Amino acid sequence: MKPDSLENLIKRFNSLPGIGKKQAERIAYHIIRNVDSISESLESDLKTIRENITNCNECGNITEEEICDICTSENRERRLIVVETPMDIFKFEESDAIRPYYHVLHGLANISKNINPEDLNIRNLKERALKYKEVIIALSPNLEGIVTANYISHLLKSEGIKVTQLAQGIPLGAALEYVDEITLKSAINNRKEVE
Repeated sequence: MKPDSLENLIKRFNSLPGIGKKQAERIAYHIIRNVDSISESLESDLKTIRENITNCNECGNITEEEICDICTSENRERRLIVVETPMDIFKFEESDAIRPYYHVLHGLANISKNINPEDLNIRNLKERALKYKEVIIALSPNLEGIVTANYISHLLKSEGIKVTQLAQGIPLGAALEYVDEITLKSAINNRKEVE
C-alpha cells in the first residue's frame, strides 16, 4: 500500500491534461528520488508564475505585462485569429504561416457544462474585430467549437466584419481508408479549386 502523501501526489499529476496514471506514478517516484533538487526550484518556479503571469488586458494571452508583446507589436498583419487557449497562439507562432493578432476565448461554449458563449472572453471581441480586415476563427472542430464559432460568426457578421474559418478535412499524409465520415464530409464541403 502506498503512503497517502504519495497517493495524493500521483492523483495531482494524474489530474493534469495528458498525464495518465502510470505516467503520474513515474513522475511522483522521480520527485521522491530527487526531492531536494526538484522541490526548491519547482516551488520557486510556481511562486514566480503565481506572482508574474497574468492575462493580457487586450487579447487574453498569457503575459507578464498588462498588454502582451503581440498586441503591442506594429509589425503584424491586420488579421485577428480567435483561439480557444494561449497554447493555440504558440502553435500559430511556431508555424510562421501568418503573423496576425489574436483573441483568446479561454474555453468553448458547452451547454452540458453550463458554459454559454457569454461566459467566454468575448466582452471586447466585437470592438477589437472592427479594427481588422479579417477575423479568422480557429477553434477545435468538435461540437463545442462549432457552436462557439457559429455564435462568434453571427455576432461579427452583423457588424459587416469579414469572418473566415480554418479549413477542415483530411489531414496531410492521412490515408483515406482511416478517415471517418464526418472528416470526409468536411473535406468535401471545404474543397477548393486546384491552381
